[in-house]
Amino acid sequence: MRKRFILDPFWVIFGLFALQALLWWFFMPQVPTIFGAASRYRGDSALLRFLLLWMALLAGVSIGKMAGVTWQKRTNNQSDHLSTGWVKFLSSFAAYTLLISLAGELVYVREIIANPALIREAFDAGTLALVGEQVNEVRIVGFSSLNNLFIIPSAIYAMIMFHPDMGPVAVKKARFRLILIGTISVLHALIFAARMFPVYFVLIVFAAYLLVMPNSHRLTWRNILKTVGFMGAIIWVGELLRGGLWYATNYGVGVFSAETQRHVIDLFVQGYFAADFNNALVLLDHNSSYQFFSTTMLGEFLSGFDSYTLIHGWTSAFGTVNVLGLWWYDWGLWAYGLSLIVGALLGVAYKVAEKASGRISLVTLCFVIAYPGIWSLTRINYFFLTIFVIPVAFIAVAGILVSLLRLRQAGFTGRNVVMGGDNSEGPPSHAGVG
Repeated sequence: MRKRFILDPFWVIFGLFALQALLWWFFMPQVPTIFGAASRYRGDSALLRFLLLWMALLAGVSIGKMAGVTWQKRTNNQSDHLSTGWVKFLSSFAAYTLLISLAGELVYVREIIANPALIREAFDAGTLALVGEQVNEVRIVGFSSLNNLFIIPSAIYAMIMFHPDMGPVAVKKARFRLILIGTISVLHALIFAARMFPVYFVLIVFAAYLLVMPNSHRLTWRNILKTVGFMGAIIWVGELLRGGLWYATNYGVGVFSAETQRHVIDLFVQGYFAADFNNALVLLDHNSSYQFFSTTMLGEFLSGFDSYTLIHGWTSAFGTVNVLGLWWYDWGLWAYGLSLIVGALLGVAYKVAEKASGRISLVTLCFVIAYPGIWSLTRINYFFLTIFVIPVAFIAVAGILVSLLRLRQAGFTGRNVVMGGDNSEGPPSHAGVG
């Protein structure tokens, strides 16, 4: 199997959006069977708009991939070596961002550290979601969001760990820190009912593996199923401690009983996967707000935006929405252009990263942290939220610093300086880096 096809944003978006629509078509009931779920929404104009926006997004990806091929042809002369100095720089960058991320996490969980009894109270109440609600009420906007930086060290350490030219010391250090990040992300998910953190982590590690491993390493369906199964297990346990625990507590049944498991299944369909598509249809069937930024991170920082949950016909207690619905709500007819642009950027990023595969560079780093967002388009506006914007801002600053340092080292003598590639001082050493 061509091992990088699963990284292709065209096939990921096509497959996930189609699967979500099919789940809605076959399993979303006319009348909800769980509390807070909305009725199945039907609107021909909404379905047509979704289809057109979906086609625009896929067309954008295709255009971007063609542009990426052109970019590849113009940069075929770039070296593919692995610089010892470059790896050390990235390792330091990963360590600093990991520390900042941990500091942000400590700010985020300070209420729990001060009062650990909140976790016991949440168990007694029947849902760990209460813990997440509690910490969100007292979060410090900006500082708490720094915990999103964990995706940068996750990507860097994963690329170092999987790269065949890395020495044993570097691999061992990267593996240890990757396990640390993964453990923290799982604990974050279980305690705060925030299931997506470990899902992002797994997708990042998976993308890093596919990009840096040699083409001779074949991707098998077994590896794909193991990855998907692990993510599914995390999501299932997270919801079991959230909605499942609530159901078991309030209806007097066991957490692991068949009845509770059935309720969790209904939650996934009517509250999340199919519901995200259903919620999008509600938005797509109404006039747009043309607020442009209400569903982005600015919607959290600034006031004055009207929430899409206030529109006529919105009845769901579950607020996640397929991104096409969010774009329509914020951008209206401009959403078609936005879909083209976002798709084109993803297509270019994929082709450029594919060209740079086997290298540990800022190019591959940017695509690896963008990869979870391609999967998340079914439910959130990932590329306009802090989970992506803050890490990209840090990478951009790092890229600027690297370029300035290399220009200084080159002495402005006219040497070719390639950001995120090799040491411009001469042939790099790449044997057993570590």
